[in-house]
Amino acid sequence: MNAFAESLAQLHLLRPFWLAALPCISVIWWLVRDRGRTEQGWRTHIAPHLLEALTINSANTARLRPVDLVAVVLLCLSLAAAGPTWRTAPNPFLSETAPLVIAIEISDSMLANDLKPNRLERAKLKLLDLITSRPGARHALIAYAGSAHLVLPLTEDPEVLKPFLESLDPKIMPRSGQDAAAALKLAGEILESDETPGSLLLVTDGIDPEDVSAFAAYNAADHPHHVVALILATDEQGAVRRLEQEGGVSIIEATPEDTDIRLVEHQLLSNLRATLEASKETLWEDQGWLLLWPAAILTLLWFRRGWTMPWVWLLVLVGNMSTPGNARAESFADLWFTPDQQGRYAYEHKRYVEAAELFEDPQWKAIAAYRSGRYQEAAEIYAQVPTAEAAFSQGTALVKARAYNDALAAFHRALDREPDHEGAQQNLAVTKAIIAYLDRLRMAEDTGEQNELGADDFAFDDTSGEGKEIVITGDSALKLDSAEQWMRSVDSGPQDFLKTRFALEAAKAGEE
Repeated sequence: MNAFAESLAQLHLLRPFWLAALPCISVIWWLVRDRGRTEQGWRTHIAPHLLEALTINSANTARLRPVDLVAVVLLCLSLAAAGPTWRTAPNPFLSETAPLVIAIEISDSMLANDLKPNRLERAKLKLLDLITSRPGARHALIAYAGSAHLVLPLTEDPEVLKPFLESLDPKIMPRSGQDAAAALKLAGEILESDETPGSLLLVTDGIDPEDVSAFAAYNAADHPHHVVALILATDEQGAVRRLEQEGGVSIIEATPEDTDIRLVEHQLLSNLRATLEASKETLWEDQGWLLLWPAAILTLLWFRRGWTMPWVWLLVLVGNMSTPGNARAESFADLWFTPDQQGRYAYEHKRYVEAAELFEDPQWKAIAAYRSGRYQEAAEIYAQVPTAEAAFSQGTALVKARAYNDALAAFHRALDREPDHEGAQQNLAVTKAIIAYLDRLRMAEDTGEQNELGADDFAFDDTSGEGKEIVITGDSALKLDSAEQWMRSVDSGPQDFLKTRFALEAAKAGEE
């Protein structure tokens, strides 16, 4: 009931000028009805017993008439055209780049084979499916056991994340245990550093009851980021239920098929929608299409004998003639759906090029052009919208188009319109760094210097043919800075690299 009341409180119209048609419909209905009553005035001059013998279907004169049906249909269509709405949809430009931090438990218990081949491998497969189903989104990966470690920061390239995810194994973790609170703290730091509200996906086979309080405190702090937990085992201690009830975590139990991943996707979208509900980064969803159903059903009554009203088609013709010049009537769909509705359908089915052609709303049109890879076109559309967010999006599209100087100007415009825009500040700094780097490359080419390796060049860090054996422990005298320098000079696989780095981080944390 509360949800219904909240939706009712947000009810408004996207195109209220269409309400002007309601008085016109009412006047037409009254005139036609009144004319019918006038034409039947002769009935008062005939004796009742004769009138009954001279008339047929006299019982139907007070029932529903064709004009009543037409009035109801036109009322439904007018209200639908007015665009009633009570719910918002996140800007897809944000939703598709919303960060997701994945924290996966890498403990010995994850090697249990109740899920084939084991819990850990099954979790990896499910995460790969999730990442693949979110093209363009950014993901970060955290591995945790007795300590939590960042495997990979936020990236939108799943091919970069995949080898690191596949290399995770309990033997690379420096400490055993299930310190989900440490993973939560690390994930919170990553999410707080990003301006777009994101979520944490906790993948685990159990929760230490002592960690529930950490999640409860995080939820009580009213963070804009949400936590979803994918549970891979049966809850024996009841800690998972406490995590849901006290910690405010959305619990999803693993299933043999992909139902759990679909639920995770739905929950992530719901979380983002809830966070952006009152944000300027949202678009209102036009719900007027719901009124088309009763209008279409009532229209079927026109096929009844005696209900045809030829003048209605004249009204439809006049309405079409009064449509603005940019109206489209090139297909059957144009008779029932607006260009923006057709564009939204194409966009949701990932036909971005078609969506960019269909949309009339400049923001949606620019988003579709961006998603189709037509970055320059998206930037030109964003330039027509005089808002800070549009200038920021224009600069982002220009960076993708490698028009860095134009992007720089766009970010400056965004900051002129909204000086505290964090995204524009960050992208402005990044764009300046890119321009400076390109300038250095041009200067090096002009002077004949070769400070960078070419695409076909090779570099060998160690020509002796022998590796370097270094043992790292918590009591080792090896300093972290020199160890990190050594790590950068060693060419090893992701698993060896992560094992070494996790050991260094654990050692440093122990010293502190």
